[in-house]
Amino acid sequence: MRRAGSAQRSRLLTDAGIVATVAARGRPRWLRAGALFVAAAGMAWPIAGPMTSPAAAQPVARPEPDRPAGPTPAEGPPIASAVKKVLAADYLTPDELKDKRIFHGLWREGDLDTPTRAARAALIAGELDNPALKLNSADPLDRAEAAFLRGECREALLLLDDLARAGDEHAKPLRAQRLRAACLETLGDFKGAAATAEAAGRALAEGKVKLTAPDDIVEGIRALAILSRLRGPGEAAQAAGAKAGERGEPGVGAGDFHAMMAMLDSVRDRIDRLYWPSRLAEAELLYEKDNGPEATAALQEVLSLNPSCAQAWAMLGQMTVDGFNLGAAEQIAARLDLLAAGRGGEHDPAAGEEGDGGGGISATAGILRARAYLRINDPDGAERALDPVLARYPRQREAMAVRCAVEGVRYESDSLARLLKEYDELSPGSPLALFEVGSTLSEARQYGPAADYLGQAAERMPAWARPVIELGLLEVQSGRDDQALAALEKATALDPFNIRAANTLKLEKELKTYNRIEGEHYIIRYKPGDGGGAPGGGDGVLARDMLTPLEENYRKVCGTGPGGINFEPAEKTVIDLMPDHEWFGVRIAGMPQIHTIAASTGRCIAMEAPRDGRGHLGTYDWVRVVRHEFTHTVTLARTHNRIPHWFTEAAAVYLELSPRDFNTCQLLAAALKNDGLFGMTEINTAFVRPRRPTDRQQAYAQGHWMYEFILQQWGAAAPLDLMDLYARGQREEAAFQSVLGVSREQFLDRFKPWAHEQVVKWGLELPEGVPSIPDMQLEDALSDPDQQESINEHLAKAAADAGLAAAGLATSPDVQPWTPEIQDPTPEIAAKWLEKYPDHPDVLELSARLAIADSESRGGKKGQATPAMAPILERYAAARPVDPFPHQLLARFYLGGDEPAKAIEHLEYLDAREQKSASYAAELARRYAATEDWARAGAKAERATQISPFNAEMRELAATVAIKRGDYKAAERHITALVELEPAVAVHKQRLEAVRRLVK
Repeated sequence: MRRAGSAQRSRLLTDAGIVATVAARGRPRWLRAGALFVAAAGMAWPIAGPMTSPAAAQPVARPEPDRPAGPTPAEGPPIASAVKKVLAADYLTPDELKDKRIFHGLWREGDLDTPTRAARAALIAGELDNPALKLNSADPLDRAEAAFLRGECREALLLLDDLARAGDEHAKPLRAQRLRAACLETLGDFKGAAATAEAAGRALAEGKVKLTAPDDIVEGIRALAILSRLRGPGEAAQAAGAKAGERGEPGVGAGDFHAMMAMLDSVRDRIDRLYWPSRLAEAELLYEKDNGPEATAALQEVLSLNPSCAQAWAMLGQMTVDGFNLGAAEQIAARLDLLAAGRGGEHDPAAGEEGDGGGGISATAGILRARAYLRINDPDGAERALDPVLARYPRQREAMAVRCAVEGVRYESDSLARLLKEYDELSPGSPLALFEVGSTLSEARQYGPAADYLGQAAERMPAWARPVIELGLLEVQSGRDDQALAALEKATALDPFNIRAANTLKLEKELKTYNRIEGEHYIIRYKPGDGGGAPGGGDGVLARDMLTPLEENYRKVCGTGPGGINFEPAEKTVIDLMPDHEWFGVRIAGMPQIHTIAASTGRCIAMEAPRDGRGHLGTYDWVRVVRHEFTHTVTLARTHNRIPHWFTEAAAVYLELSPRDFNTCQLLAAALKNDGLFGMTEINTAFVRPRRPTDRQQAYAQGHWMYEFILQQWGAAAPLDLMDLYARGQREEAAFQSVLGVSREQFLDRFKPWAHEQVVKWGLELPEGVPSIPDMQLEDALSDPDQQESINEHLAKAAADAGLAAAGLATSPDVQPWTPEIQDPTPEIAAKWLEKYPDHPDVLELSARLAIADSESRGGKKGQATPAMAPILERYAAARPVDPFPHQLLARFYLGGDEPAKAIEHLEYLDAREQKSASYAAELARRYAATEDWARAGAKAERATQISPFNAEMRELAATVAIKRGDYKAAERHITALVELEPAVAVHKQRLEAVRRLVK
């Protein structure tokens, strides 16, 4: 026996939906030479949100009532078989085996039997406060490295000075020179740092160190990276590679990126393929050049050779933040925490066991979390993440710089100035904190102040390309093309190997060639040409149609209508219509890989041409999509880009002016039922630390739901008043108290009962007192006379067992649990239930599905309604108005029958929720045309061409309807498009000439 219920639902037709993920504007940051740790700037939230709930067209996993206690630590790749083989070798002495296990991050507890070994393992795992790292008997270079990573640069230099004065052999390797250069650079002594790095580079280039020693090669390359940052690639390359050129050997100068990579490759290929620091150094260089895929591959190899390498995990974590994969970032941070707490070696941090270490603090985990919080504009969360780091390591420069960025996005100028001064007192002349603030403000769309801070950073270190690259990318996003072009040309001269800078420079030059269409409030830029004569034509086919619907969007978003923002941006909005997905990716992120179709960066909105085929993500309702993005433009402008993440997304989804899809309603209903709604802080942190795959989708949907609640309960002015307080820098809790008169916690308390009423109206929750189908099945079973005797016997037996148990006597071992026999629902049973509960949504759906199954079993067409089913489908549509299922069947049924006009209301329902296909709009245009309702036919035909602008069939339909309704200008526009779409079809040109005579 089985139970039929509403959870078992199949879809005969599926709603198409756009799942538009966030435009990930990931940006590598300064990789500090002394540590191989990533010093990447924090990110603000993405402005490009989804055009509908991210759950659209996806199966919905209902949330469980209980959430896991915390994130699962990230798992690394399998240990390389070559490492396992080495560690199993019987020719190694016990001491050699211990050192090998430590080097490969697989040490055992008994291996850490000397201060040197304990310190080395702690350094690998990022356990910077391990006592062994401060013992005089540990390796002085490991102690100096740890001091540097803790921010104790002067202490590190003292250790290096002691070694040099003593003539100790540890002072000779290039590691000591690289460490000295890194410390001096951090302290602002650029001249001393450059001289030291140059000496190391010359030693490598002139063969003064063994080129068969992998550690010397790696440290020499890292020193050259410092030199490149301080002096620029050309001069550094000449200084470091001159002697090598005289000997006829390839130069390894700082500017010769490929030669540096080749030398690192030689370590793996010709010296020691298990020497993981060479691959870590490769990842650092690749990441600095914005080559994320190859950097990731190198880091995966590092972790297969050393799963305890905190440096590799930290860099990998930063890349996940760059790509807005914030759930993965939290898992990596959890792994770093466990490593710092003594869970390195053969312990498995991914198992999440408690460590036996001293409760160490992972600086990189805290910094990683802080940047993730900044990515969604949550400075409070970022500060909380940094507090334990700075409490333990108060001079850790990267954490201090990110802390400055936190005050930057709080718009607290006085406290920011104080923190920058404190940073300068420790590191006078260092650009890192200024760069961190500028980059973070850029991500927060604070373009003016961001440019100022980035400019100051560039002035402090003129040869360092990164601030100039960020400045160029900032100018691209803000729409100042001339400034962007100048900055990017300078950036690529400083760093000719940076992929994003090179791509974006190419983009800026490309945009210079684009055609422009300018209207009252918009500037449209598009690639000229006719598409090379290929079917589909050039982008001008769409661009020439865009101004009219864009201006309509402007009135809806900027006006005082439903949800209107009642605000007009000071400048015209630039719409960049990019010809394919790769160019769109470069336009938004500087890289061709991006998983969305449109994005707002403030004044500028970029969108991919809505086409099918290779190189495209397909057709979509660009009018709705761009209205969503333009809402971001307007809310950002009204709030000076200081609006909470969930709030700007909520306003943008609301102003899509389209009903929720069924999956979104199910997701929200399940979250409400299972006490899984996010709190007001959690709704933002769901983007940083999602615990389930649906968390980010829910954040978008719940935000929209709460925005609706505000409008209904407090009126249209309330969201706008909140925006004005955000513009003045007021945080959300205070703003809610001022405008809504409630705290955020009280807001949620009032929201939930209202939300429950909504779910009942959606037909996804039963009113109080109405039983579910399982309840009715159980009631029927218990009322069956044939089961009464069995019920009485089991009740009597249960009572006897309870008495024996109370007396301490054993119960019979053969007692089996009993459940009543549940009968599968039949049409007759469903009909009986409907008599008692005529509006029960689950019973109505069950009745409809049973009828369909019965029809199919008797040879009926699969998924086809019959005349007898129509009434029950109509009733189900009314009882559960969010489910497209009955409308899909009824539309198909009426279209195939004698009354096709009856399909119109169901087609309208489906079209209102459709985002990717023009089929519903086109069919509606034909239905309205059949009834000579030319106004509605024209509107639907236009909508069909908006979703599929390069589809000749849709253009033909729109032109025909326009002629019928006497709109010859519209007909001319569509036939002009047809001429470009199908240049070989002569009749299009003839019709164009004819309609132009009518226009005149």
